[in-house]
Amino acid sequence: MSIFKYASGAVLFLAMCQAAFAQQKRPMEHTDYAGWKNITPYGLTRDGSRVGYGITPQRGDGVFYFSRTDGTEKDSLQRATMAQFGASGGYIAAMVKAPFEVTRKMKIDKKKPDDMPKDTLVIKVFGQDSLRRYAPVVSYKKGRESDWLAFTWDKVKPAPVKDTSAKKDTLKSKEAVAAAVKNEQEPAQAVKTAEAVKDSVKKKPVEKKSDGKKLTIANPLTGRTLDYEHVVEYAVSDKSDVMAFVVTEKDSVETSRVYRFDPAVMDSAMQVFSAKGKAVKIALSEDGRNMAFLHSQDTAKVKIYDLYLLSGKDKQAVNMERIYGHLLTDSSTVVSEYFAPSFSRSGNRLYFGVGARPEKETKDTLLAEEKARFDLWSWTDDALQPQQLIEATREKTRSYRCVYTIGDKKAVRLADENIRTVSVGNFGDAATALGFDDSRYRLENSFGYSPCADVYLIDVRTGARTLMAEKTKNSPSLSPAGKYMYYFDSSDSSYYAMDVAKKHLVNMTSALDSIAFYNEDMDMPMDAYPYGWAGWSEGDKVFYVYDKYDIWALDPSGKADPVNVTATGRRDGISLRNVTLDADKRFFSIGDTLLFQAFDNKTKDNGFYSLVLGNGAPASRITMDKKMYTTPVKAKKAQSYLFRKGDFNHFPELYSTENMDFAGGKCLTHANPQMDSILWGTAELVRWNALDGQQLEGILYKPENFDPSKKYPMIVYFYEKYSSDLYRFYTPTPSYSTVNFPYFVSNGYLVFVPDITYKAGYPGRCAENAIISGTLAMIDKGFVDPKAIGIQGQSWGGYQTAYLITQTDLFAAAGAGTPVSNMTSAYGGVRWESGRSRAPQYEIGQSRIGGTLWERPIQYIENSPLFYAPKVNTPLFIMHNDNDGAVPWYQGIEYFSALRRLGKPVWMINYNGDSHNLRPSSWGNRMDLSMRLGQFFGHYLKGEPMPQWMKDGIPAVKKGKTMGYDPAE
Repeated sequence: MSIFKYASGAVLFLAMCQAAFAQQKRPMEHTDYAGWKNITPYGLTRDGSRVGYGITPQRGDGVFYFSRTDGTEKDSLQRATMAQFGASGGYIAAMVKAPFEVTRKMKIDKKKPDDMPKDTLVIKVFGQDSLRRYAPVVSYKKGRESDWLAFTWDKVKPAPVKDTSAKKDTLKSKEAVAAAVKNEQEPAQAVKTAEAVKDSVKKKPVEKKSDGKKLTIANPLTGRTLDYEHVVEYAVSDKSDVMAFVVTEKDSVETSRVYRFDPAVMDSAMQVFSAKGKAVKIALSEDGRNMAFLHSQDTAKVKIYDLYLLSGKDKQAVNMERIYGHLLTDSSTVVSEYFAPSFSRSGNRLYFGVGARPEKETKDTLLAEEKARFDLWSWTDDALQPQQLIEATREKTRSYRCVYTIGDKKAVRLADENIRTVSVGNFGDAATALGFDDSRYRLENSFGYSPCADVYLIDVRTGARTLMAEKTKNSPSLSPAGKYMYYFDSSDSSYYAMDVAKKHLVNMTSALDSIAFYNEDMDMPMDAYPYGWAGWSEGDKVFYVYDKYDIWALDPSGKADPVNVTATGRRDGISLRNVTLDADKRFFSIGDTLLFQAFDNKTKDNGFYSLVLGNGAPASRITMDKKMYTTPVKAKKAQSYLFRKGDFNHFPELYSTENMDFAGGKCLTHANPQMDSILWGTAELVRWNALDGQQLEGILYKPENFDPSKKYPMIVYFYEKYSSDLYRFYTPTPSYSTVNFPYFVSNGYLVFVPDITYKAGYPGRCAENAIISGTLAMIDKGFVDPKAIGIQGQSWGGYQTAYLITQTDLFAAAGAGTPVSNMTSAYGGVRWESGRSRAPQYEIGQSRIGGTLWERPIQYIENSPLFYAPKVNTPLFIMHNDNDGAVPWYQGIEYFSALRRLGKPVWMINYNGDSHNLRPSSWGNRMDLSMRLGQFFGHYLKGEPMPQWMKDGIPAVKKGKTMGYDPAE
């Protein structure tokens, strides 16, 4: 027999196997969501020798895996969270949760929080077979550069014990007499001895009370541990082994003791402070050399605190200082208990807050019905009453930043009632700071997006202030060394630097008229924001900023011309952005190897470029691929990297690589093997000409095994621009507010996502220009069923959905999540999550009207779907929730009420107490919305049976008793 016949048979067999495998695949179901896993967190040891990563389902128990970077010595911890490697890489520690189903069952049984399962701290020392387990544990902490860790234990609730003390005492007496007879001892003496023991037990000293917990300090590698009781707070230094903690005991009065532990010079923790009263807010400098905390001797509820500073590296060199808040200003100001002390990166400065002296609470002698309860809105208010109410707690506890320079032993107040915001550069170590005073413009700022402020230069050593800019919107910053104040001026789209000593202002980009440093795609009626900056070189010599494509080196002194550092971006249409691989590296230095994430603006490919700074060569490509990459994670002291990559139909698995070889790498995970049995799809970049002639882009998602000769139902989804996400993977998850792309594609739908461009004053027409033209272009391809097209959008997309169905009958069904339906009423409303006016949203924000309601009333009406409700012929499903803090839910009610009165098919679902987008924790609401969206579009686009909730609704008397999912009779 010919070999060709064998080959033909093999090919036929392979084809049959592939066909059979394809037939075994099934459409995605809503029940698939719970078990779909994600990879988080993940990290490397400092030397890059080991890797750890968590694989966690959306509902259920996750697993944390760890191994050598080459994949050997693989091990795992079930249900582990908060995993950390020891600094030397010799162990891994993690908190282990109780099984998901156990916790769920106890919640169903309405167990009290104290009765719920507690966490276990698990430590795995590499090279040892057994695990160390500590339970129940409340929390644990470990410095980034330490092998030492600390953790606190929860109190175990004792089980009820039957009182048998009388029987036990009698039994002890009888046993004592019997033993005495046996040992020829006088029985009477034996009874006396037994009674003495009994009395000693009864008279055992009463244990002192405390709100604290047991603290254990341990080094898993050496096995050394220390235990301390009644600990209420503890802290670990970030870059040393030093720890500190507060012990509080309550007898007749409360007593606080503060301890410091440095394993390099101490065998046990050293008490450095003890006094009656309460100590809180303990803090350590990064190197552990300095420590601070607050203490109050007051026994009343309202307390006045003092700030204590302890400086010194060992037991012989300890210095304790007390700093009073009123020494900075006057007796009306005290150290604020609401401002946690912190140190500058060097540890040479201590930052703390002061605030108004708290007033003692007066006893309320009025009955509830005798009190007037109201909010008074006044035209003189800097902010609306809702905003004031939201911010009331912050205002009552407002603290003003101060600094104590340890070497000079001098405290300086930097902020006050007018200059509330102070920014100190160089991680708190700069000689100067910037202060922002918006007190004169707070009313004006409440109507805009870019707040005005007067900007002051503040000498951190003296507190002296110099006015640098008046009524500016440019939000300037200080260079790391404090030599320059720099900012982007949106009025002329230029970067400026001012020499703070000479007050000499330089336009750093004046020689680059042809290069835009502002967002070129900005289409809101407001000044465009810059692309941003990457950082500085040491000594404030060079400032690095982005245009759309490249990184530029600017000279803040104005002596040198700007230099295109990367050079290749604009030439190739690639946007390059620097990747920070070391959080501790503060400056760009000549000779540094820089890594850039790269995005091809035309093809939407992603990848990486690199260059050696200062060698004159342009950035060179490492890899570009039809994938989406996460930002790489690098080992602190090795050229080892972790990254994830994937696309729409490939889950982004975790990879490890060496020396920036992102084109290769070893795949470490296969997180969702079930994906192999589920029908998926493909993502395709599409282009078309809009109604006004401009070329637009979008994404078309097609079902797996797509057949161009068939007609498919299609859902159109939109929100501004999405085409840059061509290679994004969408995790199957219950809906927060929108259609789930993978679910609908898996179930035989096309999903089309067009980009939209806008012009001021015409947001509705612009949406129509892009969405309708794009939908018609997809119909022209021949595989879209023109009678089975739906649209869905959320928030701004919900508004556009509500508007579009007043202009066209192209769509068979529409879903609008949290839509604005009436711009004239929404304009004067409030964003309840912030309490701020909604007006800026319409004047210069996303709604893009370009003026006030009284300046452009026609545009507000023309762009409001409510005024065109009689023209709606498309069935509409609205989601609008009564705790929506972004778009008041009465906007949904207005539209629903109008359509209902007009006899239009409309439904509105309100998830009680839920927000603008359904909360992540609202699993039941999210599952419900997913099912209703599936049934709604399934009925109108696929001819599936109408569910009961669509036919008859759900009457209030049946609320919580029926879901209405079953097919209507």
